[in-house]
Amino acid sequence: MMLISALLFAFVLSYLANAAGLAAIVGAFAAGLILEEVHFHGFREEITIEKLLKPIATFLVPIFFVLMGIQVRLETFADLSVLGVAAGFEAYNGAWAKSATRRFNLIYLAWF
Repeated sequence: MMLISALLFAFVLSYLANAAGLAAIVGAFAAGLILEEVHFHGFREEITIEKLLKPIATFLVPIFFVLMGIQVRLETFADLSVLGVAAGFEAYNGAWAKSATRRFNLIYLAWF
């Protein structure tokens, strides 16, 4: 019963998001944020919602990424401004990851 109510809630929010002109994934994301373990204390099931959704997610997640990949318009990457923004994000993330790794190594070494 817990699995059915969680999926029904996610589908309803997806439908409402789509009806409001948003992407359906926005509604599903909102449902994921709302559906926490604390909301299922009334159910008398020993298994968690994550374990119940694991087989379904194993099947549906790859399909989702394939469908999102199909919808990508490749001609957008020919625009230099898009490539510039992507290069800026990549440079920032690379510098941040390098400094975070350095900080982590210093913290890790301080323990020994």
